Amino acid sequence: MMELDLQRRDPETGAPSIAKETIDPRRTLVLVIDAWEYHWCSTWTGLAGGRIPRMNRALQGARELGMTVVHAPTDAASSMAGTPQRERMAALPRLPLPEPLEISIPPFPNGEGSEGCMCHGGFGCIVNYGERAIHPGMVIAEGDLVSADAEEVFTWCKTKGITHIIYTGFATNMCLFGKPEGVRTMVKAGMRCILARDLTEAFYANQGAASADRLTNAAVEHIEKRLAPTIDFEAELRKAGKWSDDCVVDPVRIVPWGFQDRPQVFKDSLEISMSFPFNPKAEIRYTLDGAEPGPASSRYAAPFEIRDSTTLRAAAFQKGRRVSLPSECRYVRQAPLPPTPDVFISDLEPAQITMAGGWNWLAAPGGSPNPPPQRDRSYAQTPLQLRGEKFDKGMGVYAPCQLVYSVKPEYEAFVAQAGADESMLSHNLGCQRASFPSVAFRVFIDGELQAESPIMRISQPPWRFRVEIPDGAKVISLAVTDAGDGNREDLANWVNAGFLLRK
Repeated sequence: MMELDLQRRDPETGAPSIAKETIDPRRTLVLVIDAWEYHWCSTWTGLAGGRIPRMNRALQGARELGMTVVHAPTDAASSMAGTPQRERMAALPRLPLPEPLEISIPPFPNGEGSEGCMCHGGFGCIVNYGERAIHPGMVIAEGDLVSADAEEVFTWCKTKGITHIIYTGFATNMCLFGKPEGVRTMVKAGMRCILARDLTEAFYANQGAASADRLTNAAVEHIEKRLAPTIDFEAELRKAGKWSDDCVVDPVRIVPWGFQDRPQVFKDSLEISMSFPFNPKAEIRYTLDGAEPGPASSRYAAPFEIRDSTTLRAAAFQKGRRVSLPSECRYVRQAPLPPTPDVFISDLEPAQITMAGGWNWLAAPGGSPNPPPQRDRSYAQTPLQLRGEKFDKGMGVYAPCQLVYSVKPEYEAFVAQAGADESMLSHNLGCQRASFPSVAFRVFIDGELQAESPIMRISQPPWRFRVEIPDGAKVISLAVTDAGDGNREDLANWVNAGFLLRK
């Protein structure tokens, strides 16, 4: 048996109170809500993903105590079809949910999932094309279960004699609260529910790191006032001898957050904020050149601005010892919008077209199994479209692809925008495929790399090119690569691409 310290708050004053409750771990279920591999907001992907190591450590302790761990990825449950964890859950004959109890729950502070995203560099995240599976860092043990809906969770609890559900996962004020298996549903079904307040993350738009911490705490407090008690899972495991000071499970939290394969793109400047709430006595140290931070690196004291493309790495230290996991963020500054070209590449004849499979289309047009690049339309023969905007002029290609053009003396600069084509979004099931495209654009002059984009995905802002052409240049090569992960669905567009003429 275990004695938990349950925290609740007075609905009017917000004053916390602690009550003791004894539970049987063998009759306790730990439910993990929506620990997806990718969330639609890049920054929140980093913040929520940063909780995964802590969750893994806590779930390991829960299993050792005899608790049942159930993963509830809702939209992504199908990714576990055919696994023993999923099939065991689906095998029980279903019990219907009871008539819900009448419980009044006021809206969350600052809205129940405010609009927008937590990125604030001028290019917000606008859509999610990534929740295809459970987060790759999440440990799913052999004895765990995977649920697909509320009835399955309820059926398991009633069939197996489960008396308590401990909630973990994301987002506190959205999915964990309101999804089918969420705490609201199970409380109204009469289950005894408890929130692990150190294993959850709320989502609110346009907040810095410290504000994100504060708003997660506010969401937790709202649940404590209106719906269910909470526990500090780490503290409970410490009492049970299942957590030690040797556990390093938390990264430095950074807002906004970008990744090497999904960089944070900004216009002119970007304000960076950091926090390490699980050890307020620790000092955050960071570097802006990609080097590993140490105790002597720059100390974070307050939010600061960056104005150039940067790889930030951060870690927390106490008495010279690193007490955090490393954090890394990639930020890329976007160039100004280039002018419309005087000469469009779609009106020119390329000197060479090399496509997937290594074929030079012009030399052997019948040799490639793929159609040639498309003029003024996407490779799917639909209007050119990037981030919801349609373009009249450009070239639609299928990566990898190389377009080579002869340079004329009157060409002053090459200009273009470029990105992953969005034509699939208009097709049936297109959104399910839209997480696959990933391309990168490169511009060479006479064999020398002049400019390149970061990895580009659907819904990201088009990358902007302006490449000055030196006197005497002979050829310009416009290359699109598969970004190193294969070319599934890798349709890409060069739009408003062409040459400025010398005046």
